[in-house]
Amino acid sequence: MRIAVCHPQAPFMAGGAEGHVRGLIAALREAGHDAETVSMPFKWYPPSELVHQMGGWRSVDLSESNGEPIDLVVALKFPAYLVRHPNKVVWLIHQHRTAYELWDDPELGDIIGYPDGAVVRSLIHSADRLALGEASRLFTNSENVRGRLDRSIGLDAEVLYHRSPLTDRLLAEDPRP
Repeated sequence: MRIAVCHPQAPFMAGGAEGHVRGLIAALREAGHDAETVSMPFKWYPPSELVHQMGGWRSVDLSESNGEPIDLVVALKFPAYLVRHPNKVVWLIHQHRTAYELWDDPELGDIIGYPDGAVVRSLIHSADRLALGEASRLFTNSENVRGRLDRSIGLDAEVLYHRSPLTDRLLAEDPRP
């Protein structure tokens, strides 16, 4: 199966989500699939840039690549899950949290301070309902994220924990490095 794993990437920044993507690609390839990461640079400021980011992902055609069909798209976080595909699975790491529970956080609430912040927040909520609602399967990477999704936009998901980077060592006969 040809699988595209969609993930936004802030240039020169890496964190847990990037490890999650690498682990997923490795597991899919181990299982015999042809898996690739599809990424776009991500910039979240000013808030109006988020609208451009959303439109960019929504306009991507991943039905095929180089004349060969892409069988499955797996999207992991905002705004990559806005991508359209007839067989889209979302394994949600998180939504754009400053449009949700961190909206009015005094330290992290970055959107609220802009004149267009409330409009951008509303667009994010609407786009999330649409894009996450159209997924053929919806997973979250934790019970906490599942609960946030349910409370914020009323969607339920199945919790699917990711594979630990230490799995191979744990399963080895001698787990020492």
